[in-house]
Amino acid sequence: RRIELTVHAPLAAFLVLPALRQGMIIPVRCFTCGKVIGNKWDKYLELLQSDYTEGDALDALSLKRYCCRRMLLTHVDLVEKLLNYNSLERGDAGGANMDDGA
Repeated sequence: RRIELTVHAPLAAFLVLPALRQGMIIPVRCFTCGKVIGNKWDKYLELLQSDYTEGDALDALSLKRYCCRRMLLTHVDLVEKLLNYNSLERGDAGGANMDDGA
């Protein structure tokens, strides 16, 4: 199974494309200050699994700015849900077919 994405240039700066193979899209940089945070996601999840609180885990990762902390705290992994909307595999569900020029 092959996944093809078209990523616009501004959005490409915020995505870790190799992470798609693992089933996640994590922002590479904080949207506000630009600090690299994409490499901290796996460690953050490991800390949460080992009974750290969210605040303690973020402190352990040296994320002091509230803008960077927000990036990890509010991230929602939607890749699995987005894969359900593959436009190449959808059938004609009563709508106009794009290929017949309608």
